Amino acid sequence: MYLGRLDEQVKIRGFRIETGEIEHAIAAVANIKDCAVVMKTLPSKKDALVAYVVTNDLVDDEFVLHDELRLQLRQTLPEYMLPSAYVLMNQLPLTVNGKLNRKALPIPDVSSQLQPYVAPRTKTEQIVCKIWQDLLGIERIGIHDNFFELGGHSLLVMQTISRLQEQGIVLTPKQLFAAQTIENITLLLVAKNGDYSLLNIQQHFRDEPGAQQVAHNEVEVIL
Repeated sequence: MYLGRLDEQVKIRGFRIETGEIEHAIAAVANIKDCAVVMKTLPSKKDALVAYVVTNDLVDDEFVLHDELRLQLRQTLPEYMLPSAYVLMNQLPLTVNGKLNRKALPIPDVSSQLQPYVAPRTKTEQIVCKIWQDLLGIERIGIHDNFFELGGHSLLVMQTISRLQEQGIVLTPKQLFAAQTIENITLLLVAKNGDYSLLNIQQHFRDEPGAQQVAHNEVEVIL
């Protein structure tokens, strides 16, 4: 059990979080030399947890590092404690007293968390994409981008569900937590509504890490 200090605590979306516990989990990942987790206000004006990491060895692909960190942290931390963004740094800034200079930590570029852009292909995907762009304050989101990795959280999940219902699209919070990307949401709706015009994306979804979770939520994919 991690025992932290009161000055390490932040409150975000109603949860009181010890950032030191997140740092402890990050430090356990291979190749991590140093790290700091702080709450920052993103350009979208939303508060979010941001992890700043320094590695022992040179990282060729920053996306790979981000994915590895997210995968490892999901095994030990609840969803509300997962950082919304990761920033790779050469070293952490320090004050003259040798303490972490939190004010000198840069605001993360959320667009750097995006996957290679793939545009929405259907009206439904366009609707979901527009809702996410509005809620997350990001100008362009593709069908492979992960809602939670872009700063999504339980409150925004409920707002997404509500806006989808206004458009005649029925999706449950559990299904959104399982699917996480616009493409996977499309597949859920394909399976539920019998719109087989998108069957060409089903095999891709079966290989996604979240596919088993979707099955747990009683969504069957008919091939």
